[in-house]
Amino acid sequence: DLSVSYDRLGGLDQRSDPAKARVWFEKSLEVRERLAGMEPQNPCYRYDLACSMAKCGNTIGAFQALNMALALGWTNADHTSEDEDLQSLSGLPEFEALLRQMREQMEAEPLF
Repeated sequence: DLSVSYDRLGGLDQRSDPAKARVWFEKSLEVRERLAGMEPQNPCYRYDLACSMAKCGNTIGAFQALNMALALGWTNADHTSEDEDLQSLSGLPEFEALLRQMREQMEAEPLF
């Protein structure tokens, strides 16, 4: 996936050249926006979009995409809480509430 490649390049540049890293993260965001637009019902694309938005400093957009991912069935609260891409959201009351909703939804889902 092209967006993952851009993210990796951004991660490599983040320490040495933050401005260059931001360019890679923005390219990743563009790709993920297109993917989410092509498959709007795909919770994984919405989650990835949230990650890119968070890395680019768009907190509101990241929460919107995470809420949409949850509405579409994304319930992996453990992964979400540990995802470095969402580090900028960690500790925010809205993020903690979203993690609780994910756990509640996961517990409410039938196993088969």
